[in-house]
Amino acid sequence: MTESLPPVHLAGNCAVDVTIENTAGNVRRKDTSSTGRIQIIYEAPETLLAGNAGWPAYLLATMGHPVQLNSKVGHDPFGIFL
Repeated sequence: MTESLPPVHLAGNCAVDVTIENTAGNVRRKDTSSTGRIQIIYEAPETLLAGNAGWPAYLLATMGHPVQLNSKVGHDPFGIFL
C-alpha cells in the first residue's frame, strides 16, 4: 500500500531569464551604421526558469512530489513556459 504525499505549497516569485549566446560563431551580421550595436544571431535566445519559488517547485515536481506554486504568472508565451 503506497501512501500519497501531501503537496508542498510554495509561494513567491517566479520568472524567466532570457539568455543570448553572444559569440563570434552565433553572430551573422553586425550593423555598421552610426551605432554599430545591432547584431543578427543564428540561434534563438534560450529561456530558463528563474525566481525564488520557481526552481524548488520545478525540482520537487521532477522528483515526483506533488507541488502547488502560488505566484503571479501572465497569460503570454513566458507565462505558458512557466
